[in-house]
Amino acid sequence: MFVKIDNKGMGLLEIDAWIKKTRNQNNGVISPEFAMEVLSKTNHFGHIKKVIQTIEKLPVEKQKEYSEFVLSAIDQREHKGEALAGLRRLADVCEVREEFEALNKKVKFYNAKDFVLSYVTVKSKEEFDALEGKFLRVIFDNSETQDDYNAGNDLDGCDFTGIKELIFAPGSTASIYGGSKMPKYIDASECYWVRIEEVDMSRVEEIKVSDCFNVTFEGCYNLPKSLDVSMCSSLCISGCDLSRVKEIKFKDGAEVSLRGSYNLPKVLDVSKCSEINMEDCDFQGVERVKFKNKAQFEEIRDYIDNFNAKATYATGRPSKNDMER
Repeated sequence: MFVKIDNKGMGLLEIDAWIKKTRNQNNGVISPEFAMEVLSKTNHFGHIKKVIQTIEKLPVEKQKEYSEFVLSAIDQREHKGEALAGLRRLADVCEVREEFEALNKKVKFYNAKDFVLSYVTVKSKEEFDALEGKFLRVIFDNSETQDDYNAGNDLDGCDFTGIKELIFAPGSTASIYGGSKMPKYIDASECYWVRIEEVDMSRVEEIKVSDCFNVTFEGCYNLPKSLDVSMCSSLCISGCDLSRVKEIKFKDGAEVSLRGSYNLPKVLDVSKCSEINMEDCDFQGVERVKFKNKAQFEEIRDYIDNFNAKATYATGRPSKNDMER
């Protein structure tokens, strides 16, 4: 069971003191219910280790009562070192090791140092606009209303000043049109679909996406250097300024549109794309392009601008006329 962290007022040392106080008041024992409550406040390895160590002092039969904690502690949560080893020991005791390892393979929502003073969960644009503060880490969760387009479940036109990280909850949709002061970090890797349009992304250092229904960047400029779309089967990067992007890796068999985009990387490889739309792309500054075959190049050559790059193919050899228009 995935447990969201909702901790708005407890710092690292305060959480540590809270765990110790509760344990001492209960004759050195942490109840299964309290262990779950700890997960709602922190994922920091120091706190998790303290809970594990307390549980492991109990008789084996009592340890088995903590199976929900063990599985929830690994569900979309990163753990390393002794914390991970301790959870695995408890998983064996609780006879849930197979389920534990399956959950450990899921994409991680929290890292091993998160205790999240400033993670705030909001479920609508109205709640987002009401946020106040600096360096906020926001979880936007519209997973229950993603099909209701009148529910204010997008972030169109939002001012992201003060937002350090924007994370979309699993099953949500990421829809941003015309936002300003974008966050440093955006994680849309658990989204059903992603649509970001007409946005200056110069403040964004990293954005994560995954193989969802569709990923669209349209009319955006200053896309970040860290733009990994190698897992996307359906991708549209249309009319975008890619001057910050050093390399684009496409998924094998992906359907891709780069229509109207400009300031493309010097080296571009579209050979894995099953479909590629490059109509009205400006290839000024591009030095080399790798196509799947000559036919793929010939399909787009009359619809692109300033193509002086060297064309190479994944199958077959380039001819002397490949660079002629």
